[in-house]
Amino acid sequence: MSNRIPIDIALQPKQRELFERYDQGPERIFGYGGSRGGAKSHGARAVMILRRLKYANTPGYLIRKTLDDLRDNHIRPMMREYPILEQYFKKQEKIVEFPNGSYIRFISSDNYDDIFRFIGKEAADVIVDQSEQFTQEQIEFLETINRCTTNLDITPKMLLTFNPGDAGHQYHKRIFLDKQYESYERPEEYAFIRAYGWDNVEWVRKALIQDHLTVAEYYLWDSDRRFQYFITRSDYGRNLDAKPESQRKAQLLGDFDVFEGQFFSMWRRDLHIIDPMSPPEGAEVVAGLDYGERTVLEVQFMDHEGTIVNFLECYTEAMSPAERANEIADVLINAGLKKLRMYYDTNMDIDLKNYYGTDKTPAQIFRDVFKLKMGENAPQMIKVSKASTDKKGYRAVTNEVMRELLDWRKNKQGEYEKRPHFFVTRNCQHLRVTMPVFQSDKESVEGLDFIRGQTIEDPYDAAKYCTMAIRKPLKKGPPALPPRARDLIESEEAEDIRARF
Repeated sequence: MSNRIPIDIALQPKQRELFERYDQGPERIFGYGGSRGGAKSHGARAVMILRRLKYANTPGYLIRKTLDDLRDNHIRPMMREYPILEQYFKKQEKIVEFPNGSYIRFISSDNYDDIFRFIGKEAADVIVDQSEQFTQEQIEFLETINRCTTNLDITPKMLLTFNPGDAGHQYHKRIFLDKQYESYERPEEYAFIRAYGWDNVEWVRKALIQDHLTVAEYYLWDSDRRFQYFITRSDYGRNLDAKPESQRKAQLLGDFDVFEGQFFSMWRRDLHIIDPMSPPEGAEVVAGLDYGERTVLEVQFMDHEGTIVNFLECYTEAMSPAERANEIADVLINAGLKKLRMYYDTNMDIDLKNYYGTDKTPAQIFRDVFKLKMGENAPQMIKVSKASTDKKGYRAVTNEVMRELLDWRKNKQGEYEKRPHFFVTRNCQHLRVTMPVFQSDKESVEGLDFIRGQTIEDPYDAAKYCTMAIRKPLKKGPPALPPRARDLIESEEAEDIRARF
C-alpha cells in the first residue's frame, strides 16, 4: 500500500470485511446498514482514508446531511482518532489533502438542492453516511459524479451507510433488502453488508475487562452469544433492548419493516406476508384497479371469519390502455377468475382524445378488451365511490380501516389478544414492499395519512378499493363471533371484536 504518512487504522472484523469487499469486489454500490451502534460511521471513515492512501491522486467525498453532523460525527472524530491528519486539514475548505495527491472533501447538504451543486465534479469514492436522510433522487445524482480520471488503477465506488427509516427508507430497502431493481439498475452492481450493535466491541469493552476476557475472544463468539452479551453487559445494549417493540426491532435488530414514523407501524413481514394461495370455496372475491402512469390490479378474498387476503396482483407501466387491459385480462384468465367485481378509480373515465386519438375513456377500452377476451366471464367494472359521511374524508377513513385490519397485540405470555385480519401473499410483491414504507404525515388530521410522493402508492390505492368494497358493513345487534375470536369472549377486547364482526 502506498502510504507516505505513518497512520495505523484498526478495523473490527465487520469493518475489515467491508473494506476488502468494497476495495476488491466487483460491485459498485455498497450498502452498510442495520441497527444502531454498529460502528458504521467509523467504518466509513476508515474506508475513505485507506482508499486515499492506497490510490494516489484520487478524490473522495464524505457526505452527511447537516454541517453539524458532519463536524460532530466525522471531522472531529477523524482528527481525534488520527491526529497526524490535522496538519493536512484545510479547515475553511473542509478538505484533507494527503501527500500523495489524494484528498477527502467533507460535504453537507442542509438544503435539498445543495447536493446538486456538485454537477460536473468527480470523486473516486462517494460515501454518504446516514444515507437514509437522502432521497433516491439525491443518491442517484451522486452516482453521476462517482468517477475518476486522475488514477486509472482505482475502480470508483459508492458507500451508503444507513438505519431504517427517513426519506430514503424505501429506496434502501428495495435495493439492498428486497433486491428489486428498476430497468436501468443492474443487480450485479449492488452489495449489502449488515451491521449490528454487537459487531462493535466498544460497547462491551469495559465489561470484557471486568470479566477478564479479550477482544479477540469476543470476536470468536458466534453472533447469538455476542448479542446476548451486548444486551446484558452494556448500557447501550440494555437501553435498546428495553425500548417499545417497534423501536426495539428497528434500532436494536435493524428490522427494515419497522421504523420510527412508520404509518403502518403494526406491519410485520413474518406476520402479514403469507404464502401464495387461492380463494377458498364460497369466499367473496373482488378486485381493485388503480389507473395512471402505473396501472395496478389487486385482487382480494374474504373468508367466513372476516379475514381479508390480497392474493393476486398485476402491475403495468409504459403501456397503452388497451395493452394494460390485455395483460390484466390474461392474469384473470390464468387465475380462473370469472365475472369479478372490479372497482376502478374515477380517473378511468377521462377523455383520451388528445392522447391516443380515441373518443373512448380508459374504462370503456378496458370493458371492450375484457368482453373480447373473456366474453360473459368479463369482470363487472364499478366506479369507486369516494363519498364519505365521515368528516375525515375517504382517504383518511380507508387508511383507518386498513390500520384496524392490520392491527394485532400479544400479552406477556406471547398469546394473541388481538389478531390481524389483513394479509398479503408473497407473490403480490409491489403491495407487500410499498405498504411497510409509508411514513406518517404529522400534519394530517388525527394522523390518518402518510406523506405523499415518497414511494409509489398505486398498489395500495388499488388494494384499498378492494378492501372498502369487500369488508362487511357493521350490523345492528351482536352478531356471532367467528371461531378465531371465541377465546377472547371474556377479554377486555370482546366489545371491540363484536363491533368488528
